[in-house]
Amino acid sequence: MIQRAQSVYLFLVVVLMSLFIIFPNTVLFNDENVTFKFYSYGLKKMMDGDSQQHMSTLPVLILAIVISIINLYNIFLFNNRTMQMRLCVYNILLMIGLLLLLLYYFRFAYKAYNITAHHFKIIAVLPVLCIVLNIMAFSGIRRDELLVKTYERLRK
Repeated sequence: MIQRAQSVYLFLVVVLMSLFIIFPNTVLFNDENVTFKFYSYGLKKMMDGDSQQHMSTLPVLILAIVISIINLYNIFLFNNRTMQMRLCVYNILLMIGLLLLLLYYFRFAYKAYNITAHHFKIIAVLPVLCIVLNIMAFSGIRRDELLVKTYERLRK
């Protein structure tokens, strides 16, 4: 059913990944007092109220969109619980890949623009929270599958 707790967890992942796409996750400062904002789609240089795109992080954006779409699709697979569990595991692996990709781009920007300080926003924690929510959804789906198998065994 769509009203199950794991469906709520999967929907929360979609919402949180959408927030991750929209808002900056890190603010970087270099030695020349130039501020950079690190979005999922790129690094923007902020100067005098104007912003310029400096580095594109298109793979991060694409991966975040794919994760959101898979989770949205996963909500409506309530009749096929084994497929739901597989998609949850794939999403967890994709989110770990997203975190590694973010780390790569963060380290690249740190070296390329002589960053001296950084400030993580609360948005930077959302992929980790999404992993936890996907694990909770997986355990709920697994619990439902075991319950259905128990009922089928009792009917025989």
